[in-house]
Amino acid sequence: MSFKDIIGQERAIKILTKSLKENKISSSYIFVGSEGTGKKLTAIEFTKAVNCLNLSKNSEACENCQSCNEISNLKINHYNKVLNAHTTSGGKGINVSKAVRGCGRETIAIGFLGGGRGRMIEEELREMGITTNFWHIEEKTRSNTIISDRKAAQHTLLSEPGPKITEYDLEMLKSIFYRAMSQCSVVTLSGSLPRGVPVNIYGDLISIAKERKVKAILNTSGEQFIKGLEKKPFLAKPDLRESNRVFGIKIDKEKDAIKAAKEVVQRGAEIGVVSLEQEKDI
Repeated sequence: MSFKDIIGQERAIKILTKSLKENKISSSYIFVGSEGTGKKLTAIEFTKAVNCLNLSKNSEACENCQSCNEISNLKINHYNKVLNAHTTSGGKGINVSKAVRGCGRETIAIGFLGGGRGRMIEEELREMGITTNFWHIEEKTRSNTIISDRKAAQHTLLSEPGPKITEYDLEMLKSIFYRAMSQCSVVTLSGSLPRGVPVNIYGDLISIAKERKVKAILNTSGEQFIKGLEKKPFLAKPDLRESNRVFGIKIDKEKDAIKAAKEVVQRGAEIGVVSLEQEKDI
């Protein structure tokens, strides 16, 4: 597989090829399009090209170097040598800030950080031009590991338990959030909750945002998602990574996603969005 074999992403491939030739790789890319338009294949080939040790003159992965072979052939229950390890800041909220900044818009990243990892994350975000307003805690920020099998187009996430948050930490975050809303028109509340944080936290933050005339977008799962909906966010999307069920509805087909999205609206959101098999949103 190469760029020339992909149909339907010609404009995106032209932009990506130019960035490879000029060695101007952005920190994040968003690949969009309905199912079958080649966005996943484009993302995979671009990732291979970025890591390739012998990039061709056409800015495509050579498919023969050690990097290409290792990326394309992950062997389960066998020894796998890691040739390209990359550490970067992440998390659902931080990823939103990166995407917004990548589109040339101003954004503020708010949350909890701790330890050396926390300092690394804040430094990286500031270098990207993202304004940060974190509350630093005693325990260290957790680390997640993503294992990518390029050949199978599969990605596996290994997630550490999060740090313990105290009541004082929580009150300080709310204070930071309240002040930051004076500079915002839209806020995204996303991700799982650290230990010690009550399930109604997103609902509390939605109430603060609405009080400050800021549109709130909710993207999480479980009880905190249900509690957040009670405060009527502008838009809500359940996180289906751990379970493909929303309000007891199993999301297997488009009709299931439509039914679940309607339920999200009925429970309080102005707009409801539900993903279908990680391919498209309803």
